[in-house]
Amino acid sequence: MDRNTVLKSTTGNPVFRIIERTEKYDIVELMKFYNMLESLLKGRIPYGDLKEALKICLVLLPNGHSGEWNFFGEGTLLNKLESKDFKENNIFFVTCKGEVLKVENRKIDNIVDASSFSKELARKPTIFIEDRRIYFFINGECIYYISDIISDKRVGIITSQCLPSREYRKLIENHYTAKVDGERGFKYWKNKKERLLISPPEIVFHKPLWSYLNDFVLDGKVDSGVDLGGTGDRTDIRIISFSGEEIGKSYVIEIKCLGKCKKKHKEKGDDWANQGILQLRDYLNEVGDPMVGLLVVYDGRKNNSEINWINKNDWHEKTDPNPMRFYLISESASVRSKKELRKLKVEVNEK
Repeated sequence: MDRNTVLKSTTGNPVFRIIERTEKYDIVELMKFYNMLESLLKGRIPYGDLKEALKICLVLLPNGHSGEWNFFGEGTLLNKLESKDFKENNIFFVTCKGEVLKVENRKIDNIVDASSFSKELARKPTIFIEDRRIYFFINGECIYYISDIISDKRVGIITSQCLPSREYRKLIENHYTAKVDGERGFKYWKNKKERLLISPPEIVFHKPLWSYLNDFVLDGKVDSGVDLGGTGDRTDIRIISFSGEEIGKSYVIEIKCLGKCKKKHKEKGDDWANQGILQLRDYLNEVGDPMVGLLVVYDGRKNNSEINWINKNDWHEKTDPNPMRFYLISESASVRSKKELRKLKVEVNEK
């Protein structure tokens, strides 16, 4: 096994992310729990039959007494899902052995709810399972994300799609094409017709991009929400290179979303994007010997217009001079093609 594979495997596992941020949890017990969870979700769940029924929130506790049922019991979870036991209450406090000690009388419907609920807990790992997607939270922060639990693609497996850290722009373009455009990998529209984004939108875009980079950066560790030197500033995404002259150097990525989440709210535009440039300036000053800082903008505004950037003299010298802006399409391909056809007909008639 080559060096990059070993390094990616040891830095990318969710268990290590949990251990970095918690106390009172034994790494061996956590690893056993995660292996059982992965085995259950990869091998024993008929996703095609369940459709959207699999929506569960687990609060992980150190091992304690036996519960009324075990989450990993043969056929137990599947029977409860088919009986729609989790329709109203889907929050379970479980031990690392899978014993269900408590059922919370409430329901978590989405990652925003899961993040808010996690903030109520005293550094207890919270795992939100939504169909084949898994989100790991601690104190409201999503520390790890798995876009598809049954996929064979896992951290540490080097494929032809993997690229070195220095090709960060191509990696982000690939992620947009594969996972963002047309909501291929996750939902971000609250109302497509009104062009309203899920609130807050940055949390929706953040972890899918981190997860993709975590899988496909060939020669680096990809982390998120990193506290910079005790300042309280936290980067969205950071890539630390493993190789060559770039070893130990950082690529810092900041994410901003433009547009609206509610009809009555003011649309976020140029000012919000430029705030990202200034945040990057501060982050790059705090990182120490960074390679580059990049602003990635997901644009949900009604009009597809370029951004009026602040003077380049106010940018950090290592900020990528070309922020990446992705305009989010809300119309279906058939609607877009009809509009294009009408436009072509008008152009022909004018001639």
